[in-house]
Amino acid sequence: MVKDLTCLSNWPWSTVRGFGLLSLGCLTLLGVTSTWGWAQDPPTDQTVPLDGAQLQARGLRIIGLVGDVHLNQNPVKVGDRLKVGDIISTETGSQARLQLDSSIGAVELAEKTTLEIKALSGEAGTSLDQKTVLVITQGQILCAVGRFVSAPFWSQTLPQNQRQQSIQESHFRVETPAAVIGVKGTTFGVSVAPDGQTAVQTIEGSVGVLAAGQEVIVEKGQFVVVQPQMKPTAPEQIPTLSELEGISAVRLTPKTVRLQGQISPADLLYVEDQGVETDAAGEFVYIGQLPASRRLKVTLRGPSVRERHYIITVP
Repeated sequence: MVKDLTCLSNWPWSTVRGFGLLSLGCLTLLGVTSTWGWAQDPPTDQTVPLDGAQLQARGLRIIGLVGDVHLNQNPVKVGDRLKVGDIISTETGSQARLQLDSSIGAVELAEKTTLEIKALSGEAGTSLDQKTVLVITQGQILCAVGRFVSAPFWSQTLPQNQRQQSIQESHFRVETPAAVIGVKGTTFGVSVAPDGQTAVQTIEGSVGVLAAGQEVIVEKGQFVVVQPQMKPTAPEQIPTLSELEGISAVRLTPKTVRLQGQISPADLLYVEDQGVETDAAGEFVYIGQLPASRRLKVTLRGPSVRERHYIITVP
C-alpha cells in the first residue's frame, strides 16, 4: 500500500483535485488528479510585462518558466523572445508559458515537449493581417487565442471569395506529424505521442482539424484523435477523468516488468517519465526496468488542462 503522497502532489504548476486508491489483487494503484499549466494565474514572481518597443515586431515571449527549458538547445530565461525558426523544448518536470505579441494569445508547454516557430507574419498587435504557425513534434501544448485572430475570416457575413475555405488558411495554425489544427478563436489542447499520434481537445470555441484530406470541426467539450497518414476520428465528448483500465503488471525477470492496459486515446501515457505508444483504441504494452521499490510512476495527460498520476506497486 502506498502511503507517501508527496511525490504525487508536488508536480510543477499542479493543483491536486483528489486521489483514488484501487486494489487489483496484489496490484495496488493510487491515482492523483491534477491540472497542469497556469489554469488560474501564473506565479507573479515569474512573469514580466511587455513594453512598447517589444510590440513592434511579431514574436512570442517567455513569460513563465519552471525547471529545465531550452531555446535552440541553450538555457532560457523569462523575457527571452522567440522568432521564426526557433525551437523551444521542456525537459522532465519542466514547463514554459509563452505570450504571443500584445497578449492576443498564450501558449503553455507541458514537460517533454518540443515546439518550433514556423511562421510569424503581419504586424504585431491586433492587426488582422497576421499569421502564426507553430509546429509541435512531441509532448503537449495548451493554447488560448483571441477570437478576432481567425474568426472574422470564417464569418458567414463575408463574401464567399473572402472567407477561408480550408483549415490550412487559418491565421493561427498548429501543425503536428499527423494533422493541421486551424483555430477560429478558442482555447484548446494538442498532444503528440512518440509515434506522432495526435489528440486535439477544444475547451472553448471551436477548432478545425485537417488530416489525410479530411477536415473535421471540434466544438467545445469535444476531442478527436489522428494517427499519422490517417483521417481524424469522429469528434467525441471529452472524458471527465483520465483512467487506467484493464491494468496488469507481470514480472518477466526479477528486474523487468511488463505493464499493459488501456487509456483514453486522447491521453498521453508516461511510465517512469518515458513516453509510451498506444494504439487507436488506447491500448498499450510497456516493458521496462522495475525500480528497486517495485513502484512504477505512471502519468496520464490529456490535451486540455487535466492529468492523473498513479503509483503502481508491482507484486
